[in-house]
Amino acid sequence: MYVRRYWIPSGFSWITRRSLVHIPQHQVRSWGFGVISIHTLFTGLRFGIPNDVPNKQRKEYQRSIANVMKFPLEHCGAVSVKMNVTRKAIEEGSVDVLLTNEFTPLCTLAQEYDIPVVRFLWVNECLIHQKLVDTSEPNLVPDEYDDRNGTLNSRVMEVILPTASKLRLCLGEMVFVDLDNRPHDLLYHICQVVRLDQADDGAVSIQVQVYRRNVQGGRQRGQELTPTRQLVKIQPTQVKRKASLVALEDFTRLAYNDSSLFYMRNDS
Repeated sequence: MYVRRYWIPSGFSWITRRSLVHIPQHQVRSWGFGVISIHTLFTGLRFGIPNDVPNKQRKEYQRSIANVMKFPLEHCGAVSVKMNVTRKAIEEGSVDVLLTNEFTPLCTLAQEYDIPVVRFLWVNECLIHQKLVDTSEPNLVPDEYDDRNGTLNSRVMEVILPTASKLRLCLGEMVFVDLDNRPHDLLYHICQVVRLDQADDGAVSIQVQVYRRNVQGGRQRGQELTPTRQLVKIQPTQVKRKASLVALEDFTRLAYNDSSLFYMRNDS
């Protein structure tokens, strides 16, 4: 029996700032090693999570992320996922990739031994791109905390909105925003999150860039977007739901219509 395979968005990529579109399949290419199965994407790789995050709360947060990421790694062929990597493990070469959202002294040691150090987001990117992503990608660099003054240096920002939906929002994502108090999908503005700030009390400040929906047929709004120069500060309650922005080439592959899927031409 023939089963049609649909092209679908596989997820939002921090690297491309787009939702990538793939056809569900078992065969994908990876780093020039030929064709491999997605279920063996991480075959032969030994992963480790450093145990020297200094702050107790951040250490617990890192452990919770590691427990979540352990599942896709092990089910996509990883040899091992060591939860508390030590200096000895690094020096003995028993780890191939160090996963951490915070740069620590063990990360410095790993780099001296030419062991890649990336944030957990690297795992997501590999699954979204359906290949092993370059570990030198700047967006995958772990955060650097300065405990002396409490500052954070991060290329990636993600917050959970303090609303009933508890929506998890990232920099670069596309969202439906109610700018004019007109509660309807066709009247919401489509915006891209360009700045996120979170205070110590959990309050979230959001700045978005407004995109214009191009008119089709002179009547209804289409799915093509064009960025404007309008930047707006909004409240978390104005974010209604997420949207997906894909390339025009990918949009034409989609076998279904969805009101939350948009495209932008390459020259926009």
